[in-house]
Amino acid sequence: MPSPVNMFNRVQQWATFGRQWWLFDAYGQDPFYTATYLRPYLMGKFKPIYHAMSDCGDHVVVMNSKYIAMPEDKWELIEYYHDTGYAKGRTWTPAWKLHQEDPTEIFRRTLRKKIKTNKLKTAITSRCHIYPDTDIPEDVMKNISGQIRQLIPLHKGLGDYTQEERDSFPRVLQLPKDFVAEPNNWYQPKHRLIASGMSPEEADKLIIKDPHPRTFKQQVTPRRANRSILKPARKWLDSGSPEIAPKPYDTYES
Repeated sequence: MPSPVNMFNRVQQWATFGRQWWLFDAYGQDPFYTATYLRPYLMGKFKPIYHAMSDCGDHVVVMNSKYIAMPEDKWELIEYYHDTGYAKGRTWTPAWKLHQEDPTEIFRRTLRKKIKTNKLKTAITSRCHIYPDTDIPEDVMKNISGQIRQLIPLHKGLGDYTQEERDSFPRVLQLPKDFVAEPNNWYQPKHRLIASGMSPEEADKLIIKDPHPRTFKQQVTPRRANRSILKPARKWLDSGSPEIAPKPYDTYES
């Protein structure tokens, strides 16, 4: 004989068949790992009634998508493809440029790629509400009943400390007041400096050209492993001057 339905079982039934609203803070998070992390919530994989063809997932509200982070130099390497369907309508947009145009597009595209393609893909991705900052409508906030823990823990930055905490912190080295650090930003891309808050004129002044530019021949070392060949080539590379060039391969003894 089945047990009578008590209040606890009734709450379990509501939580199983109802759609909960979760809040996730994407500040400083990797969108590729985060999309895999949020996929079970959108598909309802943690529910006992889950099936591949059943639409039983929850809603996920993602805030601060404007402040996502990518490892290494993925902002310059990753490109997003788009085709309008017309002649010459194919475009490949870098990640940093697409993020400037729409801070929620990278997160949305990554999430769609992580979800398996079927008839429910559009319905599953529509339950992910992405906002670039903390400005979330009130009708959405009143539905939130839980919060998802961040995947990558964030440490406290230098700007988060007060001036008293900075002064009381022990210092290893005390620099003099008239110390001026040598600028070494010639390798920084201009768009990175502009994205940090600089104006284009200030970025042009800060970027310093390489004092010893090298040609392509100076950057490539000879392929042969003979020491007699590598010695003058190394001297030529270390000198930084195009006038001092190694002798041809035919003049060396084999």
